[in-house]
Amino acid sequence: MICQGSIVILLVASAILSVIGEHRVYYLASVEVDWDYAPSGKSLIYPNSPNSRAYLSSEPGYIGHTYKKVIFREYEDNTFTTMKNHLDYLGFLGPIIEAELGDTIVVHFWNNATRKYSIHPHDLHYSKSNEGSFYGKEHHSARASGAFVEPGSNFTYYWNVTSGPRDVDPDCVSSLYYSDVNMYKDVNSGLVGFILVCKKGIIGRNTTKINNQFIFPAVFDENSSWYIENNMALRNVNQARAEDADFKESNRMHSINGFAFGNGPMFNFCIGDNITWHIGTMGENRGVKTIRIHGHSFVLDGHRLDVIPVVSGETIAAQMLMTELGQWLIRTQSMDNFNIGLELIMKINKCSGKHFPKPVYGKMRRYFIKIEEVEWNYASDGNQFDSENSLTTEGSNSYLYFSKENGRIGGKYKKALYVEYTDSTFKRKKRRTNEYGLMGPLLGADVGDTVKVVLLNDASRPYSIHPQGVRFDKFNEGYSYNDSSDDPTYDFVEPGKQKTFFWTIPEYLEPMEKDEVCFLRYYTSAVDYVRDFHSGLIGPILICKKGTFDTQEEKRRFVLMFSIMDENKSWYLQDNIKLFSNPSTYNISSPDFVRSNQMHCINGYMYGNVQRLVVFPGKEYKFHVMSLGSSTDIHTIYIHGRVMNVNGQTFTAYAIPPGTTATLNVNFHSDSDVGNKWALVDRVMPHLSAGVSALVIVNAVEDKPAPVSLQEKTYYIAAEEIFWDYSHGELPNGCNTSTCYKKAVFRQYDDKDFMVKSRGNDEVGLFGPSILIEAGQKVEIVFKNMASRSYSFHAQGLQVTKENEGANYGADMETVEVAPGQVFNYILRIPETIGPSANDASCVLYPFYSAVDQERDLNSGLYGVFIICKKDTILFDTRNDGVVRSTSFILGTIDESRSWYFTPGNNSGSHVYNVINGYSPEGFPGQNFTGDEKYEFRFHSIGDRLHSLHFHGNTFDIFPIGSRQRDRITLYPGTSKTVQISNPQTGSWQIRGLTYDGVLNNVKIMFNFGKGLRAESGFKG
Repeated sequence: MICQGSIVILLVASAILSVIGEHRVYYLASVEVDWDYAPSGKSLIYPNSPNSRAYLSSEPGYIGHTYKKVIFREYEDNTFTTMKNHLDYLGFLGPIIEAELGDTIVVHFWNNATRKYSIHPHDLHYSKSNEGSFYGKEHHSARASGAFVEPGSNFTYYWNVTSGPRDVDPDCVSSLYYSDVNMYKDVNSGLVGFILVCKKGIIGRNTTKINNQFIFPAVFDENSSWYIENNMALRNVNQARAEDADFKESNRMHSINGFAFGNGPMFNFCIGDNITWHIGTMGENRGVKTIRIHGHSFVLDGHRLDVIPVVSGETIAAQMLMTELGQWLIRTQSMDNFNIGLELIMKINKCSGKHFPKPVYGKMRRYFIKIEEVEWNYASDGNQFDSENSLTTEGSNSYLYFSKENGRIGGKYKKALYVEYTDSTFKRKKRRTNEYGLMGPLLGADVGDTVKVVLLNDASRPYSIHPQGVRFDKFNEGYSYNDSSDDPTYDFVEPGKQKTFFWTIPEYLEPMEKDEVCFLRYYTSAVDYVRDFHSGLIGPILICKKGTFDTQEEKRRFVLMFSIMDENKSWYLQDNIKLFSNPSTYNISSPDFVRSNQMHCINGYMYGNVQRLVVFPGKEYKFHVMSLGSSTDIHTIYIHGRVMNVNGQTFTAYAIPPGTTATLNVNFHSDSDVGNKWALVDRVMPHLSAGVSALVIVNAVEDKPAPVSLQEKTYYIAAEEIFWDYSHGELPNGCNTSTCYKKAVFRQYDDKDFMVKSRGNDEVGLFGPSILIEAGQKVEIVFKNMASRSYSFHAQGLQVTKENEGANYGADMETVEVAPGQVFNYILRIPETIGPSANDASCVLYPFYSAVDQERDLNSGLYGVFIICKKDTILFDTRNDGVVRSTSFILGTIDESRSWYFTPGNNSGSHVYNVINGYSPEGFPGQNFTGDEKYEFRFHSIGDRLHSLHFHGNTFDIFPIGSRQRDRITLYPGTSKTVQISNPQTGSWQIRGLTYDGVLNNVKIMFNFGKGLRAESGFKG
């Protein structure tokens, strides 16, 4: 019998447990196994493709598809005698570690392998001894006892689940765990798995494992495994082969969950199932994996997406409704990962009691499209970027692409394009505006509509049309792969034939509440997805909410495709050599010849030759943008003199990973815009140098927008020359080390005579002052050039007149270059409309730099940052949002060989430096923070590298705040990210790069949190 007092005690105990959570206990071991990436020895997705042979061949001199690896496996108890059943589809991934918010995860780890390993988690809190990361001998201490576990030894890790899914998240979210003694080699050897954190009361339901599915698309580089020599010996491969390029490539296993070329178990679902896909990856230097599942769309953070980008160390929890019967391809949208192993199949079955989506009956939208072979010119007027300079001027960046020296093809190529006609007779072409370039016609539809496409193939080989963002059955997919269909020939249209495709837009594909009224998708030919695209077959689709497509103002939208069109991969390469090259002088394998055919373009135009980007002042325009191509096709878009708004955030530059789309809202509101031309450029420097640029023309009107009245403030900025050592900072007495170079830098002064330097010039190290400004001001920058060559001052995103732009593209050079010893006053306007938006932090980063020659000026050192805050954020040097200290970090690559001051005899060895605020990672000063307070960190990337930054020991909020806290951010080239952390854990923790080049180049920042520490560099703002 239980008395009333006992009942009360039980209820109280139950309530306490619901708050403090449970101990979730796991017994994990590292186990060495032989793993077969492809038991069939062939591609099960593209059976007729020869590509699999390069990776799966077991011929002499190759390892084949079976490798010795080390993997995590779960056991029943601490005797480690009985291994638990492992879900087959997880492959060599470790078991799923499950917990709920408030729980403590206890992992008893037995290292049953032959070398040191550990377990390090993401998005959890832990003490130093439970971190499972080895920082190196210089940072290792007895407190970090779990940093590595010797072979045959045991260690118990305790991790606290202090953050989890919020209201906008699915019921469960995920993160990764992996061995981190040497992350690069440990993960390539196989030690990685998922952690699943759920809302209270979710774990234990029968649907948890059904509704949460895990995929890990990655390139496992077996050359960098601890077991490569062992694997070579087992296959009798001579060690001399280790440096052979073909051999090394054969060991780079592109796979999902450790299965290559579709050799993994098929995912099986019922129609009507609602699944959360947990997608994670680790890996490559440019490691963006853009994941698509045919026939279906994702929902992520309240947005509908067809493609999910995921980078090294990241996990995404995206929901998907299973709506289409049949077998559907899971693949990466990046073209350099196409048909080399990174594919699996998902099957949707008809199950008893499951809902089948109702058919759509709406407006029929008819399109008549012919595939035609044409001659395409990547530069219609033969000049570059609104200037009289010929694209074939020797020594110019464009010379490689447009000259015909050494057998190069030049700027004209034979291509296949989608061309729209007025009706089924295909006699009269439909008129369209020129800015679409080589893209096919814009196909637009509302939710509820049916799209009918009559496709006539007038080209010389089979092609197809394959869409995103719409519903189609297998007969209308237009994509060739092994989906067990009865007749694969309906995936393509033979030359001279035509086929009618039907697509629908049901309500479950509608733009969501957080989405724009219309979002951009695209269609391609997919007989051979890569070669068809590079041959020219690509076009846009605009999907709109019900009843809105026909109301969209066509003149206030632009559709722009950013891509490297690789003519080496076109079906017409040999035709182009015959038509436009000198066949007797070309060398198809020459690196220069290959590069000359990689056309960096917008809509098929290079160096500012995109046509008719005309706008009117006082209007907002929608720039629907997309990036297609390989993993190098990360494009960061910037329009001079203005910002863009995306999903309620303000950006001076916005990055689009390969295979993805976005809508940029851009307001041309300044009276200074009228009658001027403004550059639209790619802030990824190699793309900009290679021609990714356009001009936006602001038409003159009688009624100019009235200027907004702003408060005025003056700053004194100089360009001056110093000696900078990447390991130690500024050297006042000249260079005496191999890592020291002459540089030009921005420095701030307090007076108009430039006699008294301001405090805080070293806040961002090499990269100039960090200037704090509130929106609602007009700023005068008095710029004095105290260097020995001409420079300028360009403020990215701020409103300027052409005279104050400070950028070199077809302008009057007298208003761009400030000569040595001269002073120029730049007037910058910062109305509240271009400051931080509702979903931004109170203060955000806007860069400034010299733009006489953007690449060389940057590599010379002329870069700095504005910190622009919302109006009334700062009062008497204190922020009103609780942030007690904020700090900026600029990460990227400086190539001294591209500096104006470089002389080849200076130093020997490499002149390329990975930098944090101008310091090499090993030279960057540690950051000290005092007390349990709220801190803000801003990160900005320069150059062309993607950064995936992992904060050890702490989680933080990323703007826009809404989703769960994380311990990792993605920083695309040329972009910024702001995070806030409250009450950090005491101790010394690192922020480090998770892309493999970040690991190998030791991209690392040490943070020390604790009372009594002396605060180092940083500022209130």
